[in-house]
This record gives sequence, C-alpha cells and structure tokens, in this order.
Amino acid sequence: MSDFIVRGYREGDEVKITELYNKVFKSTMDLSFWNWRFKANPAGATLLMLMWDGDDLIGHYAVSPVSMWISGKKEMCALSMTTMTHPRYTGRGIFPALANKLYNECSEKYGINLIWGFPNGNSHYGFIKNLNWFDIVQIPNFKLNTNKSFLNTNLVSKKIYKFKKEHYESFLNYIQNKWTFCVDRSVEYLNWRYLENPNQSYLSYEITDDNGFVNYIVAKVYQIDNDKELDILELVTGNDAEVIKSLLSACLSELNTENARFNMWMPLRDLRHLTLEKMGFSNNGHVTYLAGRSNVLGNSLDLSNSKDWYFSFGDSDVY
Repeated sequence: MSDFIVRGYREGDEVKITELYNKVFKSTMDLSFWNWRFKANPAGATLLMLMWDGDDLIGHYAVSPVSMWISGKKEMCALSMTTMTHPRYTGRGIFPALANKLYNECSEKYGINLIWGFPNGNSHYGFIKNLNWFDIVQIPNFKLNTNKSFLNTNLVSKKIYKFKKEHYESFLNYIQNKWTFCVDRSVEYLNWRYLENPNQSYLSYEITDDNGFVNYIVAKVYQIDNDKELDILELVTGNDAEVIKSLLSACLSELNTENARFNMWMPLRDLRHLTLEKMGFSNNGHVTYLAGRSNVLGNSLDLSNSKDWYFSFGDSDVY
C-alpha cells in the first residue's frame, strides 16, 4: 500500500466518490443527495478519509458529525457511515487503514471522541475485532400488522410541513431527559433530516396532547410485493396509547390500503414498549447491531450499557 495516497476530502472529490459508490453498490448516488447528506448536515460536514491509486479512488470511509445529549450535556460525536473499497482492491486492509487514520483525526483535530453506528453482518466482526469497537445492543425489529379500523380514534392529527421549537420541546420532555445517550433532535436537525432530503419523502404528523406538548411521528413508506410497510423513524410522544394510535392512523390514511405493517426500533426500557406490546407490536427475527468506539481511555461512563441508550430508525443513515 506504500504507493497509495491517503488523504481527506478536497472540493470536487464528490464526483469520484459517487462513481465509486455506484460501482461498489450497483446503485446510483447523485450529487444532489451527496451534497445534502455529506455537506448540508447542520452538525457539520461529513468527515472523509480517501485512498487513491494515482487518479483512481480505491477506498472511502466517512463519519458524520452528530450532536448528542450525554448525561445531560450536548457533545459532538460521529455516526459511522459509508465504507467502500474498489472491487479490484479488496483484501488489502484498505478499510482498517482509512478508519484508524480518520479516528485519529476526529479526536485530534475535531475533539470527537465517541463514534458509533450500526455495522451490518458483513462488517460487524471487523469493527469489533480490528477497530476497538464495543457492542452496545442487538436491536430487534418491532413490528405491528394492523388495519384502519384497529387504529381508529377520535383524536385528529395534523400534517407537519415544518418542524418548530414545539417539536423540540416535546423531545426534551418525553425523550431526552430520560436517557444518558440520545441524538439531539433539534429543529435544524429534524428539518434537514426529514424535509430537505432531495431523494426521499417522509410522512410527518403531529397531535397536541392534554399536557400541551406536540407529539409527532415520522414514517417512511415501502412497497414490498403487494404489501405496504411503514418504517417509523421518529415517535416522540408520551405514553398515551390513543395519541400513538392517532399518529399511526394518520400515516396509514395516506396509503391506498386497509392494512399495513409498521416497523420500528423501541428500547426495551422505554415505558412505551409495553404500551406498544399491548397494541400488538412484537419482535421479529431481524436484528441490527448498535456498537461504538471511544477514543477516551478510562471514560467514567459505561458506554456499552444498552439501558442508557435511546435509539430509533432515524438515527441510522439507511432509513
């Protein structure tokens, strides 16, 4: 690898990056999406480490800055994202080389000491064995097969066209103050993440509860064969089953179907877990790894304690 050049991102590299993505994943990433996901993030531009063989981009690793609440304080951390190796260069240790260099830069240059993410079954072993990551939890898919009549309530939900401070206040009240580790769902983050995505539309609804808080849901629609599925990316609510049903019903009402399946992640310690179980949600066989890495030795926090982490589909860049 001595002849290869490793460096960070330079203006214009995105052309080669999207070309490598298309080659590796046999799928298209256009420049408008790249600019949104890698540059427009309100927490800061994505940090990249690239490996070159002459003018050919042969390796890529990215982590995305993300503001998190940790023990009641906001800290800048990073979400592990896109790893790519050119098909002709696999098996040469390119990814570990890029990762270690990027982690050092995150710590020394940007003060980012916690990096976390959702490694898939192909990459999980390498993260844990070679990159000093630790497992936090295996997250099961929490699902509900339901219909309009089951979700029928007298409560009325409204569509969200722009996230406002009221949505952030509800997050702080219902989610943030109950967890040690939690992504900061700020107004800027929510609008960027769900309303400014150039390639994906989401369903977003709200309802004000008896406590005066604006509860909300964000969902993504899938068509699988002849069935409709909705992934719940955000569910920021209290523990009122009727409010939750109303938000689910609002999403279902947008679909031309009587029946649908809802999927989500819900931490077991979340009080709403039992409420959702009573509604019919149950775990299925598919699980996802949540894991991380700390550059700070002797950290007094137990970063691997799954009971301290709040997570949802929206925390992952896949959804």
